[in-house]
Amino acid sequence: MKVLVTGATGFIGKHVVQALVDNNMQVDVLTRSVGCDLFNAEAVDQLLQKRQAKVLIQLAWDVTHGEYLNSSKNTQYKDASISLFKKFLALGGEKIIGIGTSAEYPTSDKPVNEEMAVSKASLTPYGQEKRACFEWLKAHHDDFTWIRIFGVYGAGEDDRKFFASAIRSIKENTGFKIGKPDTFSDYIHVKDMAKFIAFTAAHPGLEAINVGSGNSYAMLDIYNGLKNYVDAGVISVQKSIEHPSGDSRIPDVTKLESLGWKFSLMAY
Repeated sequence: MKVLVTGATGFIGKHVVQALVDNNMQVDVLTRSVGCDLFNAEAVDQLLQKRQAKVLIQLAWDVTHGEYLNSSKNTQYKDASISLFKKFLALGGEKIIGIGTSAEYPTSDKPVNEEMAVSKASLTPYGQEKRACFEWLKAHHDDFTWIRIFGVYGAGEDDRKFFASAIRSIKENTGFKIGKPDTFSDYIHVKDMAKFIAFTAAHPGLEAINVGSGNSYAMLDIYNGLKNYVDAGVISVQKSIEHPSGDSRIPDVTKLESLGWKFSLMAY
């Protein structure tokens, strides 16, 4: 099976490509390194016609740390993504796997599920435009999966993100400020995320699906768990804060687990 991956050189994309190869799939990429990016319409057309992939995994998006949630680039990526979907399907493409986000839900102290009604006004521009891509796919194509990512960590992530910056501060014995210690988040390792994305390439469309461990923790407890990682090489989190704040993002992973997938924060 031939799979076309956009954003293949990114933090998640590199692992997705490897997971697809491990699953004996033929992989093509759409990146600047092959003379093509999402905003070059002519180059995209030529590549799609040449490659004739049956599965598209759309990972490309601007996620510059500290900027992406409210960036005007979100609209550009939404428009380019939908244009890519249209062209892919017009050329005989069959399956689309899009990468969504926990930001498609408002923050809450309760788990959120894929079917809950959401007011776009409650979302950041990032969440709004990601959800717009999902809604386009839902309205125009049956065989698609929309993977809503909550938290991902692993080697190679942006060194300004929580895991990387916290581990660095612990190793260097410098101060580390957690803005909202009782905010709950759900993280899984990037290799686990990549394995699930690769799985969906050969599975009938699932529409929207939350991907996480189903075990959320307060950011303070995760930070303390990372101290254990630095000392012992294992992420071991003890829950000292039981009740999440209203700023939390907690996935309901019932749908994920019904497929036989179960992840843990404490992997690798």
